[in-house]
Amino acid sequence: MTVSKKITLGGILSATVLILLYLASTLPTSRLFLLALCSFAVSAVIIETGVKNGIIFYLATSILAFLLVPGKSMAALYILFFGIYGIAKAIIEKHGIGILQYIIKLVIFNLSFLMIYLASGIIIDISALELKVPFPAWVIVAGLQFAFLFYDYVFTIVITFYYDHIHHDRR
Repeated sequence: MTVSKKITLGGILSATVLILLYLASTLPTSRLFLLALCSFAVSAVIIETGVKNGIIFYLATSILAFLLVPGKSMAALYILFFGIYGIAKAIIEKHGIGILQYIIKLVIFNLSFLMIYLASGIIIDISALELKVPFPAWVIVAGLQFAFLFYDYVFTIVITFYYDHIHHDRR
């Protein structure tokens, strides 16, 4: 892929990510779906141009999201998990082996979730003790693990589809 095509792809997908994040911050529903689409864009950049350009894309869209997206919580979710997960997934699946991949992915998810949890406490100034939830914490954490594994499974399906039907090897 020529340099101009890489720049064009990065620009178009950056604009797409920012539009999706803007919609996620303004629409009352479908926020997680829109955030997931943003993470697929990061993976598309990695597939087409490599991990290095994927990292640059993630950093650029993270800065722009923080500056331009009105809902800072959606920008924070993109920056702390959805944007960076495409990079982490590419690296883990390239070098990981079997069950170890899932363990590493779960560790990354839980660290991201912890950062999001701590950041939300700082941003909205609510202590965890003030929150009233109808389930014990272990049920919520276990549910999040299953939701993440489902997200990773769907992510793999989307990447496989992209690789098989959209990406063309340009060697």
